[in-house]
Amino acid sequence: MQESFVSAAAQALVLVFVVGPVLGWLKSGAQNESTSKSLNRFTLKTPRTYARVFLGAALAFEALMIFSYAYNGISFGDWDTSLLWLGHALALVSLIIWFIAVMQRLEVDGDVLRYRSIFGRTRQATFSEITRVAKSNQNMLVSVYASKKRFASLSGDVTHLNNFYSRCEKEGIPVTARERRPTTIGTLYRSAISVFIGIAAGISGVLIVIVIVLVIAQSAPPVLLLDTVPACIVLFIIIVGGCSVLPLRGILQIKRQERVLGFSFAREMQQSGAHGSSFADQRWFIAVSNCNIIAFRRDYLTAVSASKTTDSGDECRATAVDGKKHKVRGGAPVLKEFRAWFIKSTE
Repeated sequence: MQESFVSAAAQALVLVFVVGPVLGWLKSGAQNESTSKSLNRFTLKTPRTYARVFLGAALAFEALMIFSYAYNGISFGDWDTSLLWLGHALALVSLIIWFIAVMQRLEVDGDVLRYRSIFGRTRQATFSEITRVAKSNQNMLVSVYASKKRFASLSGDVTHLNNFYSRCEKEGIPVTARERRPTTIGTLYRSAISVFIGIAAGISGVLIVIVIVLVIAQSAPPVLLLDTVPACIVLFIIIVGGCSVLPLRGILQIKRQERVLGFSFAREMQQSGAHGSSFADQRWFIAVSNCNIIAFRRDYLTAVSASKTTDSGDECRATAVDGKKHKVRGGAPVLKEFRAWFIKSTE
């Protein structure tokens, strides 16, 4: 059990100190691809930076397997054979993700929208046919509806997403959240950590499935499964526990606004009819991005700086009426929306 705990702790450290900076580098490279400011001609597609990473991973896994074959010939033990099959499986998964990334796209050419699905099927519509755009939790999935039917589905990491939102606003097309639960602090908190709960569960589940397959194939002793399950449980607790602290900054910012301005957040949300984790009107801006809660009332703010990319991710500064400067973190598109909302409300 002690070894299991050490293994889980080591994996968590890798996630924090290796995976985190790598993801930050990927996001920085992806943002540089969304340079067009045109609202008439642009393309929503997976950034080439992401696609190249998965293609590179697929080639690297296959190259490693070919090297193993060339170095060892065909004299592999059962355990080595299982690892080789695992390498081929990882290469195949990376290749599938790369294929999905390069296939799916939405082109905007004047008033015409052309969508290509992951299966290569193409559809065409005009902005006059688009009825609404729905964003899922933390903007991870964007669905476009035409005549009450889903026309296109895209990842929230596609390029020129802000251009698309601005064009929808210009055309009078509502961009709403999928969630229908009333907006409360609890709703925002659950929304902020739900993604990481899914990631932690996915990582733990994949590790357990791999070990089960190896045990069934008799390439690993059954005792390995007994060690893996508690290690995955500890890993799940470490990831979720660590990430559950991130939204607390936003909650404290809401509480400070309640004290300074003398209002009740729950009552304000009830009166405004806000639902889900994304809401904006002349009085409030509310969003959940990258496990962070962004919720500010307009009369509490005096300035919002432009967002910048740091080693910890994208962030901006919001200055309050009492002189307090809040550090606001989230995805670059959401922070740009936040500043645009502030500037528009001052006009």
